[in-house]
Amino acid sequence: MKLFLIAGSFFGFISVGLGAAGSHALRQMLINNGTLESFNIGIDYLFIHSILLLFTAVLIKLFPDKKFAISGWLFIAGNILFSLNLVVMSIFNFKMCSFLNPVGGILLMAGWLSLGIISLKKHSKCKVYENKTD
Repeated sequence: MKLFLIAGSFFGFISVGLGAAGSHALRQMLINNGTLESFNIGIDYLFIHSILLLFTAVLIKLFPDKKFAISGWLFIAGNILFSLNLVVMSIFNFKMCSFLNPVGGILLMAGWLSLGIISLKKHSKCKVYENKTD
């Protein structure tokens, strides 16, 4: 759980910092390279999944189940291979690692899917959600 809090905080920090840099200091370079849109997509996904990592850590705390860690690890790997890779490729106009983006995207999708499946299984066992009829 602690690792997901740290990773989510780190990715959030990076996304805000690089997002600000992309809006100001790097903007013209990204426009000239034709990579501004890719950069913004990478930043958006990085930020969204940083929050999701924090949420995953909370889920692990609320519902102690190590299966939620599967989702967390998928989000970390996906963020590195998709989001950060997209940002780095956009800044340096470097296309050599573009083959990693689909792998990272699949990992992010797998993280969402695993989070949903694990949550559904947890939800069906949770007493709070039982249908009460009087």
